[in-house]
Amino acid sequence: MPNFAANLSMMFQDIDFLDRFDAAARAGFKGVEFLFPYDHPPEAIAERLDKNRLTLALFNTVPGDWAGGERGLAALPGREQEFRDGVDTAIRYAKAALAGVPRPVIRQARKYLEMLEEQSLRRGGQDDLFLNEKKKEEPEIDALRETLQGVNPDELTPREALEILYRLKKLG
Repeated sequence: MPNFAANLSMMFQDIDFLDRFDAAARAGFKGVEFLFPYDHPPEAIAERLDKNRLTLALFNTVPGDWAGGERGLAALPGREQEFRDGVDTAIRYAKAALAGVPRPVIRQARKYLEMLEEQSLRRGGQDDLFLNEKKKEEPEIDALRETLQGVNPDELTPREALEILYRLKKLG
């Protein structure tokens, strides 16, 4: 049986964007997608997903000047840093939406993405989407261990996991 995601950019346009998550769940959808979540904080998106037990199927990176006709930044010469910054922003939203996903699943997905990027770069393809993240220094390992001590990820709600992620971010 097919699984369809409600496109919240196209559906339920008569109600506020964040209320569309509730409408999608009431309509029986198990997943949602949308163009751009950036008018709302990542925590608000994660909260609506969690509240309605919805899966985020997809969303787009920062498009540039949408009203001016731009439909992305990756191929625009001279806009590489703006593109990388947009990817960093998208990653923050994705992490918030994935707060309840088990860490081994995320680690495996990251390995797969890095492998695909490496193959693409060998072919002269796209830039490394995680370049900005790799440049950042890793937080002190002892502080991380101290914060994570006693945390059982299998017992956390997505909201609690997100709060822990923000605490860990402050350590960096």
